[in-house]
Amino acid sequence: MTSLTAREQRLIAVLILLLVIAAAWLLLFAPVIDGFVRRSEQRAELAAAIERNQRLVAAIPQLRRRVEAQRADRPRFLLVAPDRDAASDLLRQSLQRSVERSGGSLTAIGGGADGGRFVSASVSATVTLDQLVALLGDLQNQQPALVVGGVNVVADRAFQTRKLDMMDVKIDVVVPFSPTA
Repeated sequence: MTSLTAREQRLIAVLILLLVIAAAWLLLFAPVIDGFVRRSEQRAELAAAIERNQRLVAAIPQLRRRVEAQRADRPRFLLVAPDRDAASDLLRQSLQRSVERSGGSLTAIGGGADGGRFVSASVSATVTLDQLVALLGDLQNQQPALVVGGVNVVADRAFQTRKLDMMDVKIDVVVPFSPTA
């Protein structure tokens, strides 16, 4: 093996020095600097979370006032009854009164089988067009607010007499209910 010249020895020494510096950087300094960067990002995220939470805490009185205002409006949107059967009876009675107020003749009234927090019912009646409009207007303005799930209109007599006469109407309604404590 040949001996290296002084210049080659210096180049190898410089390369070894560069390798030692690179290894020190990769093994010692880079992880420490990355740790500082990660913790800085975490501090910024935590500061943003704290600020968000402080805004939420400051909004609690306003949210409480809104809840109290909505609690006062509860009867406008929920049928309040002791249980599901009582709520279903109240809904059927309300539908019957609506048909009577419109001037139609009630043919059938029934309850539905909705689950959860909803009660449904259906009413069948024989009405004229004006009575149907009055009935739908009455249902629209009732409290609690009803959701009309379907309206079936059968006007078979109009084919026979060639003029709009009595119609058979079936209306399905749904309303959310809340059991009283």
